[in-house]
Amino acid sequence: MALSQKAFNIKLNGIPSSNGIAIGKVYILKKADLIISSRKIKQEEIEKETEKYYNAINKLTSDTNRLISAQQKSTQKGDGEAIKSILESELILVQDEYFKNFVCDSIKKCQTAEFAIVKYLDLQKHFFLKSKDEILRERAIDFDHIKTHLISIIQKQRIAYKLPKEECIVLSKSLTPNEVVQLSKNQVIALMTEIGGLTSHSSILARSFDIPQVIGLKNALQQIANDDLLIVDGFSGEVYINPDKKILAKYRKIILEVKEHKKKLGELLTLPCETKDGTKIKLKANIDILEDINRAEINGAAGVGLVRSENIMMNKPSIPREEEQTGWYKEIADRAYPEDVTIRVFDFGSDKYSVGLPKNETNPALGMRGIRFLLKRKRIFKSQVKAILRASRHKNVRIMLPMIANFEELAKSKMLIDECKAELVAAGVSIDKNIKVGIMIETPASVIMAEEFARFCDFFSIGTNDLTQYSLAADRTNEFVVDIYDPFNPAILKMIDMTVRAAKKHNIEVGVCGELAGHSSAIGILLGLGITEFSVSPGAILEIKRIIREKNTKKCKTLATKVLKCKSSNEVHSLVK
Repeated sequence: MALSQKAFNIKLNGIPSSNGIAIGKVYILKKADLIISSRKIKQEEIEKETEKYYNAINKLTSDTNRLISAQQKSTQKGDGEAIKSILESELILVQDEYFKNFVCDSIKKCQTAEFAIVKYLDLQKHFFLKSKDEILRERAIDFDHIKTHLISIIQKQRIAYKLPKEECIVLSKSLTPNEVVQLSKNQVIALMTEIGGLTSHSSILARSFDIPQVIGLKNALQQIANDDLLIVDGFSGEVYINPDKKILAKYRKIILEVKEHKKKLGELLTLPCETKDGTKIKLKANIDILEDINRAEINGAAGVGLVRSENIMMNKPSIPREEEQTGWYKEIADRAYPEDVTIRVFDFGSDKYSVGLPKNETNPALGMRGIRFLLKRKRIFKSQVKAILRASRHKNVRIMLPMIANFEELAKSKMLIDECKAELVAAGVSIDKNIKVGIMIETPASVIMAEEFARFCDFFSIGTNDLTQYSLAADRTNEFVVDIYDPFNPAILKMIDMTVRAAKKHNIEVGVCGELAGHSSAIGILLGLGITEFSVSPGAILEIKRIIREKNTKKCKTLATKVLKCKSSNEVHSLVK
């Protein structure tokens, strides 16, 4: 569609990245295309070209630090620190020794600084894109952002844009974390991009600033013109171009309903999380990055049910040292106190971190990942366990082991934890000597062995995502088996029932931290099966609390009994519809 032709009542479909709805005129953020020459430089130009590279690194560093400083002054402590960590991740990448050596060596071979930078970052991006881990694939775009930033500095190109004084919706091919931070200070009511990932830093920041965002809007720049009136639906991923009066009226009504709904949810903050008939439920938060702690606090989380600790090393060339990890875990534990915090040890494998392992496992999901990886790389495992123990001084920290499939893995892990305790105590470090240790129930083997495991664990946490994937032999990222991958399959629900019974028999805590815990249709079933601890994303806490408070435990048990007799997912869905 040519831009000269005004589009009316056109609907585009993208990916909802940050909740909310906005109605307003669009401002298109255009960026100049970067032209990278592959010409060879002369020997006498090498020094000047190297200096050009270092100047770009220094300028990017100073620009980012200035933005961090300004942002911390205008945000709450939790958000400020989280935004700082995201912006600093760009600095960590550009200051990496491997990056510097690669670029400088390339310049010595008579390549331009721009060409060397692009070559290195494209190699890193390609490595991430080949990963079987969805989060890493989405993070690949961050390398493009760094590349654009550095090349713009070298070529002395500034991304010049002057936003309208009134509220507007911003559309761009993509947005860097720096741009999202800058746009958040203006009258920007929604963001849209043609490319991007749900776990990219830009998307995380949009959610942090509570700005509605839709990503993955293919060819949007060819269909939308400056000053078009748009409706951006960050819940569904729909975008309407110059909508008619009927659609406008519908969405204006929805905006009012959302405001009213948020107000009612806000009233839940002071109310207890319990069912209608008084069954008390612990509703905790899943934490990916430090910014989530602030969101968890705001929404009244009763602690942290899952810290995905592997996210501490995202966009870092190596696993952080023990001291750095300690600071990260300590901040989470201190801010959650007196509520408890469950830290899952690194759950990654050769698709995320290949040092000392085969770089090309055919199927990393069934290979050296989770506890298998850590028991092979004990130095990494011990360093993390010691960092967690150092952060346990308030005695509100728990350790969770992922991917446990046999008793030997549990025994070896507990032995290693005991070694770490003894070494720290001998060094005079104050720790929680009785720190609780539990396991993720996410393999069929762990369900079958649940009674035996329960004798040696302090708690269970059911990871329904992997449990579903491994039990049904259906890759959750494979579009061809999306109809098979269903946590409402009776087999999965029976496994949850088996796990709960084993935990209660041995008097240990059991909760659900997978996506099923945040699924509105699953709450009644899980309550009926005896789940009294749910861990969900911070933004879902109040909505799940609302649903729990509307449930009656006896009715939920009746529902669970019926569900366990079902023969198919369709039967289950019909019961909870």
